[in-house]
Amino acid sequence: MSTTKTTATTDNTKGTTMSTNTTTTTTFTLEQASAGVSSLSGEITARMAGAHGAIVAAEAMGYPRAKPITDALEAFSTAYARLESLPEPRPFTGDDLMADDWQERLTARTIERETLEARRAMSVGGLREVQRNVFCACVDELDTLGDWLEAWLIEHAEDFAAAEGRPDSSESVARIEAREASLAQFDRAVRSLRRANSRSAESVTDYRARWWMLHSFTPAQWQELEDNTGPQLSHPRPFTLAQHIGATLRLARTYEQPWQDFVAMQQPVEDERIERMFAEQRVSIIGARV
Repeated sequence: MSTTKTTATTDNTKGTTMSTNTTTTTTFTLEQASAGVSSLSGEITARMAGAHGAIVAAEAMGYPRAKPITDALEAFSTAYARLESLPEPRPFTGDDLMADDWQERLTARTIERETLEARRAMSVGGLREVQRNVFCACVDELDTLGDWLEAWLIEHAEDFAAAEGRPDSSESVARIEAREASLAQFDRAVRSLRRANSRSAESVTDYRARWWMLHSFTPAQWQELEDNTGPQLSHPRPFTLAQHIGATLRLARTYEQPWQDFVAMQQPVEDERIERMFAEQRVSIIGARV
């Protein structure tokens, strides 16, 4: 953010008051770089916005800020402070109107206002570009962020399982609330990450694919899952069950990935089924000829 100190000086030749702006620059936070200047965000894509949201959420979890983002924020803060430091046009006062040279003063004020407004409009265009660099730096960080969130998921696996079970009487209320808050923050970061990385999907709707958002399965593990859940794969403690049957913890980075991974797992099984069917047909044909 920036703070502006305004001092007044007197124009002795015109008998009017002018303002002078002195601006001190303080670096914006990543969140302020978006929320504070929403009117400038016309060129910010959904991917950029998602990446920005993911970084903001993850930093609240302890994610270390990358230097390119820090540099982009400092540049944006400087650019914003420079825009704020542009002087405001002087008013045309009653004294000006009553002065003998009032027409010259009016012309001077008009030219001054038009010039300052043009300078501000051009500066805003430059500020948009500098702001966009902040979001681009967030996009460049998505792969690293995804790895960090996956590591966080693995490290806190017990918390995910505990959140599905009955409250442990030995746990304090503060501990339970802290766990719930950290898991909610993780969910916010992951939703933004997937929104930034996804091409078209905005959620995972298939009941089979939902199991693949935090885990991956082998065909044998998937068969065991089906045996434990029934045709709709319904279970009150899905995370705990997936862990129990040995599924691998991993974070789906897009909303399309869970379904893609499920199909990829099924493909060898389907190929084997088709090959077995054709083999049986060949045997039947040969037997009919004999």
